[in-house]
Amino acid sequence: MKLKTILNSLILISAIAITTSSCKQKPYSTIEGKVETLDTKTTLSLYIREFSTSNKVESKEITPKKNSFKFKLKNILEPTLASIKIDGQNSNEIILLLEPGEKAQISINANNLSHYSIEGSTGSMLIKEINSRLLTTKKTLDSLDNLLQVSSSNEVKQKLAQEQRAAVDSQRVFSSRFIWANPMSRASIIALYQQIAPNRYVLDQSSDLHLFKVVASSQIALYPNSSYAKGMEADIKEMIQRIKNYQIQSMVKDVEQSLPEIALPNTNGDIVKLSSLKGKVIILNFWASWNQSSLFENKELSNLIAELKGKPIVIYNVSLDFDKKSWVAAIETTKMPGVHVCELNAKDPMVVQLYNVAQLPANYIIDKNFDIIGKNVYGDALKQMVKDLL
Repeated sequence: MKLKTILNSLILISAIAITTSSCKQKPYSTIEGKVETLDTKTTLSLYIREFSTSNKVESKEITPKKNSFKFKLKNILEPTLASIKIDGQNSNEIILLLEPGEKAQISINANNLSHYSIEGSTGSMLIKEINSRLLTTKKTLDSLDNLLQVSSSNEVKQKLAQEQRAAVDSQRVFSSRFIWANPMSRASIIALYQQIAPNRYVLDQSSDLHLFKVVASSQIALYPNSSYAKGMEADIKEMIQRIKNYQIQSMVKDVEQSLPEIALPNTNGDIVKLSSLKGKVIILNFWASWNQSSLFENKELSNLIAELKGKPIVIYNVSLDFDKKSWVAAIETTKMPGVHVCELNAKDPMVVQLYNVAQLPANYIIDKNFDIIGKNVYGDALKQMVKDLL
């Protein structure tokens, strides 16, 4: 069954569920909690978040002795994004996603709003999951940046820069998989617009447009009059226009504008060029027998090729192994399809430099015109991208 058909079926089922249960649900939600580590009187405020605006709906005065609070959101007929702020911490907030009738319980650390616990709200817990992961990535990047600033070794700087790129790529993979797992949740809207730094979005490649379309489709179908449906629809039109104005290659960050040739020996010692596969959709797959994550990804790729049997698609597998026996044994054990080549260079494989491989597994998606159109795409996002190219 095609993705579009599956998505439409899920939307229909969700719409029916929402319609049949709306009379049973209470048209309000509550948020109860405590603010810990508070040393002075302050004000706690609740905001309703629309697509491009945020409006204060209620405030509570809290003190170290009377630090509990309760907010009641009335007339809640659909999943609602809200946020809690403490006076004097305007740049910090706790984002919540509340369903009609939910009773959320939250414990807040007044000194650090990112340290909180929440129960009773599934959507809010999803948002905590994605925001916590982003916070971890930001801390990693900041730490690496500090090391870069004090390092005087070009070799060390290059390694640190590779680690930064790997951290960003890992965050992209996490966000993509989260969205595919929760395509109809407004938590995925938060994931779509997360930023690693000001004006530097996690999902900033042209291939990410499909993720925006999937989430927007559910919002438009379920809540057509919401600011999120209208806002995302406008954003997607702008993205499409931007891609039309600039070639797709210029929209894919950290991807080379021209496709470097790879000419390496296969297991028999015969040289196989990457360019020899031109005319097919190519998954350029970097892996190693000693890397468990890439072995797991290879299984996913094998399943994808089996599903697309007979289609003009091929995997060009570049191993970073330095021991031929281990390399060949891994191929035979996993029965990994496609072309297999390896440089067998333990010190400094040239292909790593050519394609800026900073992590394993790593991949590039190459279309029939021999142009790179995506980098480090996994799971359902990879499957859909490949199917669109065939």
